[in-house]
Amino acid sequence: MGFSLQGDVVPHGMAAVIVAVVLLAMDWASLTVFMERLIALRRSRKQSRQFAALSGSHLRADTVDTVIAEADKFPGGHLPRLVKAALSHYRHAHETADASTLRCRSGRAGSWSAISKTWAPNCAAGSRCWPRWAR
Repeated sequence: MGFSLQGDVVPHGMAAVIVAVVLLAMDWASLTVFMERLIALRRSRKQSRQFAALSGSHLRADTVDTVIAEADKFPGGHLPRLVKAALSHYRHAHETADASTLRCRSGRAGSWSAISKTWAPNCAAGSRCWPRWAR
């Protein structure tokens, strides 16, 4: 039971050879994409860990700009990109009169005070307020 070009490939015709070549090419392409995604995931995990270690102590309401600047240093990490998007949204809602995107878990919106330039949530006592996209 051995492989021979004359006995195994020739009787099936040229169509079988073309199909086999296409399947081998697809196999190599699939393995290449798999390896590239694996490398990208490992790189992202590494950058996310570095970002978490660097900015974990800075995550307070008065240091949002610092954390966003630190997130810019890690463009390949998933966690820094997520934190940057969330804090940018929070900063925009906090600094402008567009606080309508910040809502409580109950779905009630907060109110903007033009006098004190602060956003006060209309939440029930003890509930936490989150951006609309985080509900």
